[in-house]
Amino acid sequence: MSDTQEKREQKPIESIAWRAAEYEFSPKRTEWFVAVLAVAGALAIFALWQRNFFFAVFVIVAAGTLVLFARRRPRILDFQIDEKAIRIGDTSFPLESFDGFAVHERPGKLDRLVLRRRSSANPFLNVPLDSSLAVRARNTLQKTLTEFEHRESLVDTFADLLGF
Repeated sequence: MSDTQEKREQKPIESIAWRAAEYEFSPKRTEWFVAVLAVAGALAIFALWQRNFFFAVFVIVAAGTLVLFARRRPRILDFQIDEKAIRIGDTSFPLESFDGFAVHERPGKLDRLVLRRRSSANPFLNVPLDSSLAVRARNTLQKTLTEFEHRESLVDTFADLLGF
């Protein structure tokens, strides 16, 4: 058999590509910012009253960071999944670096593809995914990874509650 016939007979690698924001942006109202600054101010005053200057500085820096991230608009990134890697923007993650995946369906919001890394330092990679692509992504990833059941962590729930 010639090389050209082999290439034609090979099954093409399924690739899924889409564009999405790196995270869902929810505009914050003025009351949200006032509440964050009021809580931070109260915590900073309490820390100073307790003579815990390190905690007071931490609260002020954390509140400033929270306000900055709340105002920041997400970048639009290109995502691609194939049988060998997942690409997010200019970064490529080989599928061998993951243990498994889950598709977390979220009615009224973008679904979330959760990839569990072999590293324990940052164990999960969350990728926004349109629900229409979820079945195709699942079929592609099942060829190399095992699917697991994913439950949202307390941090994820708290971030959704704050609008992040």
